[in-house]
Amino acid sequence: CDLLQVDDTVAVSDGEMVPCDGWVVSGELRLDESCLTGEDRPVRKERGDFVVGGSKCVDGAAHFKASAVGANTAMSQVAAMVEAAQSSRLEIERLGLKVAAKFVPTILGLALITFITWVVLLTTGVVEAPTALANGHSLEE
Repeated sequence: CDLLQVDDTVAVSDGEMVPCDGWVVSGELRLDESCLTGEDRPVRKERGDFVVGGSKCVDGAAHFKASAVGANTAMSQVAAMVEAAQSSRLEIERLGLKVAAKFVPTILGLALITFITWVVLLTTGVVEAPTALANGHSLEE
């Protein structure tokens, strides 16, 4: 595929994958373009129609002139956009991470302070434990 260049004429027949984007110059075929368009049925292509690299020829044969190869094809550009979208964080995601980074430790710290305060108050006798808990019984009994 590295040898393929723009304006080369490419032949595709049954069962083959379209190696690059281009325009049909002769023949007629049906392509499965579901990988790019999501269509559930093959699309008929004839002279003058645009073919997308990565499509699979389901039926027929045609010659087409390459208009984009390698990283310039529609499929490659979609893949690059998806990769870029997945690698970058949204502003709301960044804000959520900042809030969580401060909120979670704050809540855990407050819970620890509350626990220590209650232990100190109960052990020094400032506050008496409820009788059910003081006798070692659970609240469900």
